[in-house]
Amino acid sequence: MYKIKNQKGFVGLLVLLIATAIIGYLSYSALIQEGDKPQIQGLIDQIDKAEELSKNVKERVKKINEEMGEYASDVIDKQSHRPGGASKINVTLKIGAENPSEYTKEMDKEKSAFDLMKLIDEENEDFSFEYQDSSLGAFIEEINGVKNDASNNIYWMFYVNDKIAEVGASQYILLDNDIIEWKYEDMPDLW
Repeated sequence: MYKIKNQKGFVGLLVLLIATAIIGYLSYSALIQEGDKPQIQGLIDQIDKAEELSKNVKERVKKINEEMGEYASDVIDKQSHRPGGASKINVTLKIGAENPSEYTKEMDKEKSAFDLMKLIDEENEDFSFEYQDSSLGAFIEEINGVKNDASNNIYWMFYVNDKIAEVGASQYILLDNDIIEWKYEDMPDLW
């Protein structure tokens, strides 16, 4: 929910800035003078156009906010409506490398993918991982004895439901039936 509120605020601020820039530009264009007299009617026409544009933008933002609210509701429903109303979720952790492995676990709600890894590490002798804490969360350095290889740009990459994750493992909150996967692969060029 926190990210969605921030996104709404960002969209609102962006709309305000765009509308202000458009009105300012159109007002300036209308005030270009012929001699010493401003074009008053041109200014009025430009303001009317800017107001219409602002109205359209506000309607669009309202629609985006409604759609984001529906998306948030769907996510909350998926998290909270399970058979029996239990506070547990089922998740799977897959490790892809030379010796792939898979672990399915029942966990409490509101746990991160990193929490899942720690739990599996505690309960399974055939799984281990090393990480480094950072201001952005845990950085996975090694899984099952396979270390990141910076010299060849090969790292453990974090996926959620077959898509590369947009946040780190310690920030991703698990949903029921998520498939968390770590793939040992080339780091994409991000910059």
